[in-house]
Amino acid sequence: MMKFIRSKLLDFSFAFLFVLVAVLSALGFFYSIDGDYGKRMPKSEISFEYSNFSSYMKELKMQEDAIVFIVINQNNKECYDMTAVESLKSFGFSESALIGNENGSCRFIGIWNGNVLHQIHSFEKNIKFSDYINNRYCYISCSSPEDSKYGVIYIDDFQYSISHQGINVVVIDNERNEFIDSICYDVFSKDLSVYRIV
Repeated sequence: MMKFIRSKLLDFSFAFLFVLVAVLSALGFFYSIDGDYGKRMPKSEISFEYSNFSSYMKELKMQEDAIVFIVINQNNKECYDMTAVESLKSFGFSESALIGNENGSCRFIGIWNGNVLHQIHSFEKNIKFSDYINNRYCYISCSSPEDSKYGVIYIDDFQYSISHQGINVVVIDNERNEFIDSICYDVFSKDLSVYRIV
């Protein structure tokens, strides 16, 4: 008799859990995992002129179905390319993205896909963002140099950013599900260095 009761209790428990998961999924508490999750996106054939930040951002703005992830890390240094501020403003981002506090320190995370999806601006030591964007899990963090990670951009568990001082940009193509570009403009150094993954 006890064996029968345990069996029915177990059946009831599994049925209850199944219904609970189905209801929570329907309400949006769970996300289905894409079959490509955990795989690095293939590299796109699309390329941009990258000699300076402003011309690069103008070309990005013309992309039909791209998501642009931006991490800016400024540590006690002035910006040597103020046209970068205007470029970010033209995307709809806050002007304060490149303007630090009285110590010159600033952290910024921005996400754009034709419109500003998200932006965080802070003078704090670390800022983070994590959420699903177009069925891809995105984790973005902007830290101080003591943490040795200026700005990381993870998409489905792969780190795509250069993670250097300055403006780190990662671009993906939503339509083709491809990685387009990763570049960093160090607008806080006098030589305005550019770093790019090729």
